Amino acid sequence: MQDMNLFGAGSNEEVVTNPSDLEMVKRDGWNLKYVKRQTPEICAAAVEQNGLALKYVKEQTQEICLAAVKEDWEALQFVEKQTNELCLAAVEQDSWALQFVKKQTNEICLAAVRADWRALEYVKNQTAEICLAAIKQDGCALEFVKDQTNEICLTAVEQNGYALQFVKEQTNAICLAAVQNNSLALQYVKHQTSEICLTAVKQDGNALCYVKDQTSEVCLAAVKQNCWALRYVKNQTPEICTAAVKEDYEILEFVENQTHEICLAAVNEDWHALEYVKEQTSDICLAAVKQNYEALKYVKEQTPEICLDAVKQDGYALQYVEDQTQEICLAAVKEDIGALRYVKNQTPEICLDAVKQDGYTLKYVKNQTLEICLDAVKEDIGALRYVKSQTSELCLAAVQLNGFALKYVKEQTPEICLAAVQQNGRALMYVKEQTSDICLAAIKQNPEAKVFVRLAI
Repeated sequence: MQDMNLFGAGSNEEVVTNPSDLEMVKRDGWNLKYVKRQTPEICAAAVEQNGLALKYVKEQTQEICLAAVKEDWEALQFVEKQTNELCLAAVEQDSWALQFVKKQTNEICLAAVRADWRALEYVKNQTAEICLAAIKQDGCALEFVKDQTNEICLTAVEQNGYALQFVKEQTNAICLAAVQNNSLALQYVKHQTSEICLTAVKQDGNALCYVKDQTSEVCLAAVKQNCWALRYVKNQTPEICTAAVKEDYEILEFVENQTHEICLAAVNEDWHALEYVKEQTSDICLAAVKQNYEALKYVKEQTPEICLDAVKQDGYALQYVEDQTQEICLAAVKEDIGALRYVKNQTPEICLDAVKQDGYTLKYVKNQTLEICLDAVKEDIGALRYVKSQTSELCLAAVQLNGFALKYVKEQTPEICLAAVQQNGRALMYVKEQTSDICLAAIKQNPEAKVFVRLAI
C-alpha cells in the first residue's frame, strides 16, 4: 500500500483512512480535502471545526453552509447558493462578511451596518436608510457615503463632530453642528465665521489653536473657558492675560508681557503665582504673603517690611526669612511661640518672651539660662523636663515656686524635697526617698499629705 501524505499535496490526493475520517476532520476541518467519501456528518463536523473547510465540501447543504458561516463569516465566500438566511447569519457574526454577499438586500445591508458602521464601505446600493443607520452609530461612516445629502451630513456631524472632515459641501449649519458636538472639529471647517469660532472656543478654549483669524472677542472667550488656551493666543492683550490668570495662577508662566496689574491679579487670585512673577515688586510680594506666609519662600529680594508682615501673619514664616532681625524674630515668636525653633540667633529677650507665653517652648531654647528656665517653669512646671542641665540651684528654685515641680526633678536631694513639700505638702507623693523630717514638713504644710506617707512615724 502506498504511504499516505496527510498534509502534502501531490499530483494525486491521498485518501485519509486512518484514523477515521470523522476523527480527522474533528481535529482539523482542513483535512476534509483528503476525504474521498464525504458524508453530511463528516462535512458538518469539518465546518464546525473550521468554517473555511466549506471550500472542500462537494455537496453543500443549507445546514452545512449555515454551520460554516457561523463558525467563520469568511466561509460565505465559498457558499455556492447564498440564501438570505445564510447572508444574515454571516453579517450578524461579522459585518465585514458583507463584502462576500453576492446579492445584497436592504435587510442584509442594514443588519451589517447596524453591527458595524464600517460595513457601509461594502454596500453596493446605498440608500438613505442604510446610510443613516451607519452614521447614527458613528458619524465618521460619512466617509463611505457615496451620495451625501444635507440630512445625512447633519446627522453625521451631530453624532461625531469629526465627521466634518468627510463633508464634501460644508454649510454654516453643518459646521456649527459639528463644533457643537466637538469643538476640535473646528480644524476641518473650511470657511470659519466668528459665530462658528465662538461656539467652538466657548465649549473648549483649546479649540483656539485652530482659529485662523483670532479676534479679541474669540480669544477672551477661549481663555475664560480654559485659561490654558492663552498658549495659543497670537496677540496677548492685558485684558486677555488678566482674565487667564484669574482662572489659574500657573498660566502666568506663559504671559509674554507681565505687567504689574497682571501679576497683582495673579497673586491676589493665588499666592503661589508669585513663583512665576519675573519682576517682583514690594506690593506684589506683600499681597502674596498676606494671603499665605509660605509665599515668602518665593520672594527673591526679602525686605524687613515683607518679612515682618509675613511673620505677623504666621510666626512659622520665620523659617523662610533669610536675614533674621531681633524685631522680626520677636514678632514671630509673639505670633506663634513655636517659631522659636526657627530663630537662628536666639537672644535672652526672644527666649524669655517665648517661655513666658508657653513654658514648653523651653525645649527649643539652645542656650538655657537660669532666668529663662525659671520663667519657663513659672509658666508651666512641666517645662522642667526640658531643662538640659538640671542644677541643684535651678531645681530648688523651681520647687520653691511650685512644689509639684519635684515630679520632673531627675536627681532629688533632701534639701530639694524638703523645699518642695514646704511649698506644697502634697508634693510628698513625688518624693522617692522619704525621711521623717520631709514627711512631717509635708503634713505640717498640708495635713492631707499624710496619705502619701510611706514611713511609720
